[in-house]
Amino acid sequence: MAAVLALTGNLFFFVISLAQAFFREDPDSVRLIQYASFTHHFSHEFSRGLVDVSHLFFYVSFAAFFLFFATRVLEARRWR
Repeated sequence: MAAVLALTGNLFFFVISLAQAFFREDPDSVRLIQYASFTHHFSHEFSRGLVDVSHLFFYVSFAAFFLFFATRVLEARRWR
């Protein structure tokens, strides 16, 4: 079950960049979608060898968020 949820979540963040086609008229929506998209962060800086702090913060905060919840689940299982 955890593998299916992880795969679904990862696919969501990779496919969210396709939603830009529906919101091309609204620049605020496009910026929000681009910020939430993995492909936007990866293709603009990391693929060229540049490390921007905002893109690095995105990946680190995403990893920290899910590591925090993983430790909470493991601690809850330990006390059962």
